[in-house]
Amino acid sequence: MYFAIVALSIGWFGPFFQALGFSAFEIGIAIGVLTGSKIFAPYLWGTLGDFVPNRLRVVQIGIIGSTFAAGLLLLDVDFVGLCLVLALFGVFWNAIIAQFDTLTLEYLGSDHHRYSSIRVWGSVGFILMMLASGWLFSDVEYGILPWLIIGGLVISVMISLTLPRRVATYYEASEAAGITKRLTSASVMLFLVVTALNQLTHGPMNVFFTMYVQSHGYTAFEAG
Repeated sequence: MYFAIVALSIGWFGPFFQALGFSAFEIGIAIGVLTGSKIFAPYLWGTLGDFVPNRLRVVQIGIIGSTFAAGLLLLDVDFVGLCLVLALFGVFWNAIIAQFDTLTLEYLGSDHHRYSSIRVWGSVGFILMMLASGWLFSDVEYGILPWLIIGGLVISVMISLTLPRRVATYYEASEAAGITKRLTSASVMLFLVVTALNQLTHGPMNVFFTMYVQSHGYTAFEAG
């Protein structure tokens, strides 16, 4: 369900904001604010997860907060208001996937090799949602997008309530393995550079691809 909502946001935030009257420049900045929250939000939620015995509660807080923030997209806001709403959405939204990945690996235990067979369903959900939402937006206005996101988040909350509670497992890190020392190691710095370049190249596509395709006469379904 998480990646289905990712499909809705990546695929249709651009056309949705364009329909609200925002320029391409404003849309780029607004989505940049949303993406920028990925820099610090996961670390903050990860720190909180280290103090909460049940990490599932952190995930649920993130989903509920994201639902509230998505509801604010229904309001008539100016550019600054849009940036604030997306910043709030990003802070909560980025609490979900990292903590859920941690929970998944804890549930799998020694069967951690099965993680890829579970994660692949995220790609399936992404593809199916792009097809379904593209078909929907061929006949329905983009104003329904926040409601679709809210609906997906509500379903996510309900699913999370069915998951078994699991007490978090912690490992005592040595002083030499502190966050500062890790971040300044050559391998981690190289990884961060590659990740930054990956985000840089994906940024224009994630924000403007559907707008670009539709500007050349393709339907929303074909763009999806």
